[in-house]
Parts: sequence; C-alpha cells; structure tokens
Amino acid sequence: MSLVNLSQHHTFGFDAHCRALKIIQSKDDLHSYMASNYAKAPLMLGEGSNVVFLEDYQGDVLLNRIMKREIIKLGDYYRITLGSGEGWHDVVRWLVEQGIGGVENLALIPGTAGAAPIQNIGAYGVELSDILYSVTYLEIETGKEVRLFNQDCQFGYRDSIFKRALKGNAWIIEIVIDLPIDWQPKLNYGPLKSLQNHESLTPKSVFDKVCEIRMAKLPDPKLLGNAGSFFKNPVVSAKTHKILLEKDPSLVSFALADGSHKLAAGYLIERCHLKGHAEGKVAVHANQALVLVNQGGGTASQLKRLVSKIINTVMHTYGIRLEPEVRLYDCVGEYIGVVDG
Repeated sequence: MSLVNLSQHHTFGFDAHCRALKIIQSKDDLHSYMASNYAKAPLMLGEGSNVVFLEDYQGDVLLNRIMKREIIKLGDYYRITLGSGEGWHDVVRWLVEQGIGGVENLALIPGTAGAAPIQNIGAYGVELSDILYSVTYLEIETGKEVRLFNQDCQFGYRDSIFKRALKGNAWIIEIVIDLPIDWQPKLNYGPLKSLQNHESLTPKSVFDKVCEIRMAKLPDPKLLGNAGSFFKNPVVSAKTHKILLEKDPSLVSFALADGSHKLAAGYLIERCHLKGHAEGKVAVHANQALVLVNQGGGTASQLKRLVSKIINTVMHTYGIRLEPEVRLYDCVGEYIGVVDG
C-alpha cells in the first residue's frame, strides 16, 4: 500500500508519510469514519501549524475541514459559534471587519478554531480562555458528543484538559466564544502600548498593528518551514525572578496576577548566543529566537539536536528548563522521548 506524503500538511515541512489521508467536513464524517476505521489509530490535523512529524506516522491522518460561522446577539455580548476546521486568523479577520472586537490581539496565530482551546492560544495579553464559552467534542471511545464549558476545560498557560485527561480521546467539533458589544482594547502588553494614546481606535486598527508586529518578526511558513513559537515562555516564582534579575538586569519578563513572572523564552535563547545557530538545515531564526526553521531538507535528527542544545544551554545559563510548545509526533503518536540529552 502506498503511503501519503505529509510534508504539505505540517508547516515545518519535514518529509513524513501516513497510511491514509481523509478530509473530514462534518461530524457525520467523523461518525462514519469511527464506525469502520477506529482501529487505525487516526490523528486529527488542522493546518498542521503547531505539529512536527519526526517520522512516518503509522496510522491515518484526518484533515479537519468542519466549517461553520454563526453570530447571535445576546444582551451585551455577541455569541459566535465556529466549526473546528475554520482557520483561526480568517475568523479573527472576519470578526474585526464587522467591527466586533475582543479577538484582535490573537490575529495571525496559525491553526484552526478547533486547535485553539487545546493550546489555549494567546498573544499580547489575551488568551482564548478569556473569551471561550464552550467546546463540543466527539468522544472517541464512545462516539458520543460532549459539551464542556469554560470552567471545565482546565485552562492553563498553553494548556487544557485536551492535552491531559482528554488527550487522545476527543475530537473537537465546534467552539463557542463570547465577545462584548462594548469593546475595550487591551493594550498593556509589549508593543501594543504604543497605541494607548491613540484616539478613535477600532478592533481593525489594533488587528492591523498586531499583524504588522507579527509579520515583522515571524517567518511565513509558506516561504520558510516553521511551526511558530517553538517553546513556551517559562513561568517562575517571584523569588526566582528576583534572583534572575540580579544576574541579568535586562531580563524580559511579565508580572502575573499571582505574583509569579512569565519570562520571554526568545530572550533567554538570544542571550545564550543561539540566534541563528543551526544544526544542519534546521536553525534558530535569525530575527526571532523563539522560532525554529527548516531551511530546506532539514531532518528530525537535526531538529532534536538543536532542541537539545537550546534546552541544555538555557538550563546551564539561567537554571530554567524550556519546554516545547509545538507538538512533536513519532510513528505512533505524540512524541514523549527525551530531547535534552
């Protein structure tokens, strides 16, 4: 049986294959697939923007193309229902063009609406958990549809129940978000502070600024293979933050409500003189140290060596262990091997 090439279905672009590829356009397609193919260990894939295949995948891959967009007005907010296969950035643009705000800080985050709650995507002071109302998923073991509300999703920083208790047993069908009619911009994070004194701001003007910022520092995966931010920004206690700040007064960090501090992983990597460092054809991006890139013809072993070097060097220099944000897959599922030697 011939295998299907996955290089065009994950943005890092490694040459990997799967047994079969099937497009899923509705929840009925999922039910039909489960009824006849459950034993094939399928993997649901959206845009492949937060996934790297390290080797050929032994099961089937399902491409999520479940589309739906619906807006209803409820009191002082809009309730938006989205099919899990909708492109996230396309949805953000669609909303801001209608003057609906609350998602503009999350512009240009790659991936689908269905992937958004898994990662609890976030940027510039806003996370999906701030606006999500509910998630509906198909329980793989039983075929039942289950609806979880925000408080049941166990959201954390780039974390959710879908990466833990429900990992491997949930295919997200749709999500629902609530956005206020009385929009207030969130401009307290990073370069968006430059907009604080501007008059007549709109969701679209903030959206445009976020796109400008992201395009200036993040490579287009259509031109240079990458999976966006490769590492999570580590969170440390106030005590650890104080110690680190004494060691490095220029440390880039953001205070959190509980007194802890989120560190900029890209800054740590850059301060370790790893910006632009390459292992074969896989490298730390020259303009943004948080992004690893496939320069063409890169291999999984090269990626593992680079990730190992980054983790070990940052650990040696700062005593902080970086963790990948990108989901790595080997032949049977999500990779759990040691990448830091």
